[in-house]
Amino acid sequence: MGLMEVIFNRPVDILRKLFDGNTLRSQIEEFFNRFGAGEAAAMCLMIAAKLLYAEDSLISNSVSKKVAEAFEDPGLVGMPQIAGTTALSNTRTQAGGFSMGQVVQEAEPLFSGANEGLCLCSSRLLYPIWDYGDSKTGWY
Repeated sequence: MGLMEVIFNRPVDILRKLFDGNTLRSQIEEFFNRFGAGEAAAMCLMIAAKLLYAEDSLISNSVSKKVAEAFEDPGLVGMPQIAGTTALSNTRTQAGGFSMGQVVQEAEPLFSGANEGLCLCSSRLLYPIWDYGDSKTGWY
């Protein structure tokens, strides 16, 4: 009989190890594709800000710098865009019909993965104190 120790690597630990070694950009892109740009960007922020507990070692400054550069890389996290939606795409009228013209497009922002990652990271940091109120006046 023996004792076996099982170590479970969290995704953020895997990302840290990817940046700690000499990994190819394709492996980092695969990680971002697998977990999504927003989630991977949130992990990058946690590593860059050194908000993680790493059992085996501390997060070095070089890893922190590489991760911060990845967070700002539009090839990994994407670029914000403006998407337009139309409710009427066909401007033809039926026989004897009347055309009011085209519907004006609504501009809807599509945020980058960096923005989503920032929102995820800040919400995870604020979660423990979100429901606490001020003892005198409350959060109203």
